[in-house]
Parts: sequence; structure tokens; C-alpha cells
Amino acid sequence: MPGWIDKTRVLHNAHILSVFLNYVQVGDFVMRSRFFSFVFIIVLTLATGACGHNNSDTDDLMTLLLLWQLTQNTSITPCTNASVNVNGNAMTANTIDIDAPRLKQDLYVPGEILVQFKPGVSSQTTTSILNVHGLRTIRNLSAVPQVYSNLRLVQADVTQSMEAVALAVAQHPDVEFAQPNYIYHATETIPSDSSFGELWGLRNTGQSVNGSTGTFDVDIDAPEAWDLVSDCSGVVVAVLDTGINYNHQDLAGNMWRGTALHGYDFIDNDSNPMDLNGHGTHVAGTIGASGNNGVGVTGVCWNTQLMAVRVLNDVGSGTSAAIASGINYAVSNGAHIINASLSTTVNDPAVAAAVNNAESNGVILVAAAGNNGSNNDGTPNYPASYTNSNIISVAAVDQSGNLAGFSNYGATSVDVGAPGVNIKSCWPGETRVLNNNFSNWTKGSSWGNSNYTYSSTSYYMLTNPINWYGSSYGNNVLSNAYGQYNLSGADAVSVDFYADLGLASGDSLILAYNPLGGSLSNGLTSYTNITTSGALGYSGSVSLTSGCAGRSGCSIGFQFSTNASGTVAPNPGTQASGAGITGFNVHKLQLNSTACHTINGTSMAAPHVAGVAALLKARNPGATHATIISAIYNGGVSLAALSGITSQGKIVNARGAINQL
Repeated sequence: MPGWIDKTRVLHNAHILSVFLNYVQVGDFVMRSRFFSFVFIIVLTLATGACGHNNSDTDDLMTLLLLWQLTQNTSITPCTNASVNVNGNAMTANTIDIDAPRLKQDLYVPGEILVQFKPGVSSQTTTSILNVHGLRTIRNLSAVPQVYSNLRLVQADVTQSMEAVALAVAQHPDVEFAQPNYIYHATETIPSDSSFGELWGLRNTGQSVNGSTGTFDVDIDAPEAWDLVSDCSGVVVAVLDTGINYNHQDLAGNMWRGTALHGYDFIDNDSNPMDLNGHGTHVAGTIGASGNNGVGVTGVCWNTQLMAVRVLNDVGSGTSAAIASGINYAVSNGAHIINASLSTTVNDPAVAAAVNNAESNGVILVAAAGNNGSNNDGTPNYPASYTNSNIISVAAVDQSGNLAGFSNYGATSVDVGAPGVNIKSCWPGETRVLNNNFSNWTKGSSWGNSNYTYSSTSYYMLTNPINWYGSSYGNNVLSNAYGQYNLSGADAVSVDFYADLGLASGDSLILAYNPLGGSLSNGLTSYTNITTSGALGYSGSVSLTSGCAGRSGCSIGFQFSTNASGTVAPNPGTQASGAGITGFNVHKLQLNSTACHTINGTSMAAPHVAGVAALLKARNPGATHATIISAIYNGGVSLAALSGITSQGKIVNARGAINQL
């Protein structure tokens, strides 16, 4: 079954790998391409969103390295404090021209002035005065004689300055005053939420967020929209994701309350869709975190009904069965909008049928375009690339209006852009990454740890044999290397690492654990490769929630297992070099109700659009999915960076969309 991940799976691809003749750099992590000669992904977590880097042919392998960057983070901060970017490094924002102003801020109506004639002036005189200046009456505003005895709204030449025309008319002795027809603007509705100033996607003043500054007004104009509508309490938005922390202070009041508890969990097949990853809670916060409540963040909708549909597990992986079931569940339980911040390159008939069902029932599906910097026109990412009329496919833009370097695009397959870099939102709790340098691990025979240099950069690695790439590993070996971790209080546990393998047929590296501590006793996953096919690079994240969560001394590590067959002398990348492991980290999530986090991704862009769709549905409950999607398209603001690479060439604009209804 395909794994559904927002970063879009990176598969074995010799053409892509040929690009990496020397090394790939992401943040501070540099590895020679030989170190990952063949890419093999079991699963990638959604939690990191996507890394910030310039768009290039190296995006697929950069996606592979995302999990290592996650290990640079130590904790998730409360919403009231500055958050830490999960990716370690913020993107560099560049300036960009915006093709049109968001809301035209004219001081007065072109071609219109108000003229108040003095009491007793005859209609013949007023007509004569107006004719001299080339003016004609639009209408008489003297409906309240005791206030205005003879007030006229008159038409002037739009090419003239209304101030100058008014000044000339006012000189006549029979005119009491003349003035332009000034425009008044509603005061932007700014919520009291303590972290609102960091939510540049809703209101961009050029503020610094996570070390990056942006361009004024590159946002979705949420405050201008809130002047008209902020309450979406009659709208149900299904979050098809890793679940939602429904106890979070900014989400608890906005959770859907159906026949089951807030939604359904298609991973554990129960009615408790608690988020043990973070991704779904973050998405939900952007859509509908409680607004104007004095704490935390706010969503595009201040009030709404968030339906938690858990279809991805605690390391961000799901199945066709879960995704299809989740979409059908949302439709049958009254969802108006589904946010799907997940993707795969597989055109899945089961999921396609569920999307068709949503379309038939008028349910909008907002889908993330994907995060490997590629063109979806050539390499589709689903469900964003399905052509159903109810789908909005969303790319990510940064604080200056650039297409994010990680974002997928497509002139026909991706529709609009939305903020997706340095996005702060709710998080399910405190996430700690327990780094380990292997020096205090218990190591059996033939295991060693040392520094190895790649392209002038040194990495601390656990290896078998000790003299990695200097001698062959042993035959008929079963040897453990493990560390012991205090995971008491953890609600979820996962591990990730990188491995360079050169193994003979029948030999393997086994990720294993022991919940009681001590020598490894429970094998999780076995990694193998045949030496003649080259070295294998593994990257991924594996759940240990059921085995180690809440344990005070859980052992986690590797078994190296070889058979009695002979091995040949090592030849780097192709022969029996053994196993080299780096970047090994244990992730510990402890739920709370106050955490927030700042991450990147088209996963973060999509919920901005889902929130706007909910605002429109709240504004006009009878609007069809076609009407709402048309309003979003027509109400967007043209953005040079999206021209020619999305179907609309626009960034979504909440107020502009409302004006289209």
C-alpha cells in the first residue's frame, strides 16, 4: 500500500541520484552522495513540514534528509513564547513585486464630490454653478432638511483632482462647502491572541518571524475579512491528518461533536483521534484555533467545527484504506470542507473513488501540492492532482511572496498559493529529541563508534565492523548495540536515523528494542542489501509508541546479524563494508494543552485556504462548492512568483474572496 506523506515519497531513482556527484547540503548537514547511493524510504514523518532551501534538482534527496534536521530541535515552546523552527534554519526571504494592491486605499471616490448650497439658493442658481464646473447632479441628499437644506452628490471628470474641483466650487458665494466624497474603511479587526503578531500569513506587516522578515501585505488579508465574518461555527471542516489534540486550549472549544468523540481514528479503529505526531494539530490551528480569546494563536476562522479524522499514524504514515475511509467518513458525517495535507505519487483508485464521492456531495477538498520542489504537471501528486471540480490544490509562498523552494507547482495541476513558511500554530505537546552520540551505548563484539569524514565534514557514527571500510565484517555474528532511554511520561515515541549498508546476501541490520531495558529482545525492522547492487542509504522514522512510551528505561538500538557465508574484502559502496549509522535520535512527545510550533510546508499553506473556504461558507451557507471555489480563485491577488506555474497565478485573499460572493 502506498504511504501518504506531505513530503511526497522519494523512491529509488537513478536519474535523480546521478545529480549528486559530490554531496548534498541541507542546513548544516552535508553527506557525500555515495553515502546514499541508493535511496530507500520506509516512511517519513509529516511533523517537520518541509525544509527551507532553494529549488533545485536536489529536492528529492533533500526531502530524504528532513528527518535529520528535526533532531536539531530540543523542545516545543508554549504559544506565549517564541517558537523554534523544526527545520533548524529559516528560509531567506527575498523581495518580490505584487501585481496589484490588496485593497485599494483611495481617499475618495474618483469623479464624485459633495456640494452644500446655502439656504434659499434657487434650483436655477445651483444648476448654473454646477454647469460652470462641468458637474451634474447624481442625487440630492437633502432628505433631512434640518441638517442639509441643499446637499448634492455630483459627478465630476474622473481625470481631475477632486480636491481641486471642490476647492473651485467652494469659492462661489452661494456654496456653503464642497468636498470630495471621502472613503471610510472599517478598522481592521485584530484579535487579542497573544501570538497573533507572529502569524504573518494572516497579517503581514513585514515583521520578523523565526529570524526572517517579509514584505508588507503578502498575506491573506484575514483582519479585513474579519470585518465581515469571523464566526464559522456552522461550518464543519474535517482535518484528514494525524489527528488533533482536542484538549488544546485553542482547539477544545472548536472541536466537532458528532456521534463519536470529535471524529474517528482510522489508524487504531476507534473514536479517539488524538494526535500523537503534531502535524494534524498544527493544521487544525491554522484553520480554526479560537480567535480573540487572549491566548495563543488564532485560526482563519475564530469559531468553527473541527472534525478530527486520523488517517496517519504517529510517524505520519497512512494507507489507502485509511485515507479512503477518512474521506468517506467526513462526507457522511456532514463535513463541508476537507483539508488533506498529505500526498503520494500513486494514482490510487480507492482514494479516487472517495474523492468522487466528496465531489458528488458538494464537499470541498483542499489538498497540499507536495514538498519536493517539482512540477505536478509532469509528476502528479495525489490527491492534489486529481481533476475533480471540488479540489483546490495549494502551493506554498514565503513571507516575501516567493514560491517556497520546497513547494511543488504546476501550471495546470496546482491552483493557488498560500502562506507556508515559518507558520506558527498549535502543537499537541512538548516534543523532545533525545540525541545520542553512541559513546555511552552498550556495544557487543565488532561494534565501534568514531568520526568519519565526508567531503571535509566529520560525522560521529556507530559502525560494524569497528574499522569501517577498513576491514570486512565478521561471519556468523549476532551482536547488539543499544542505548537506554528514560521515556516516562511520553505519550508517543519514535526513532529516526541514517544507515549506510554494504551487506552480503542473508545478512541484516535490525532495529530492535527492549521495553524493560537491557539487551535487545524485540526486533522491529530488518534492513538488508546485496553487495553487488551497491550500498543502501536508509532514512526514516519508526514508531515505538506501543513498546516504549511511558517506560523509564527502554533500550533501543541495533542487532547486526550475519550468516556463515564468506564475505569479501570491502570496496566502498559496493562490497561488504558493513553498517554505518548516524543521526540516531529518539523523539518523545508528551501531550499538553498549551504548546505551539513553527514549521514549513504546503501542509501549512493548505489550511489557510481551507479556512478561507469556511469563511465563505459561513458568509453564504447556501453557496455551492463551485461558487466558493470560484470566489477563492477570482478574489485572489496576482503574484508574480505564481504566474505561469499555477493555474490562477494568485495568492489566496480572504477579503477578496468574500467580495466575490
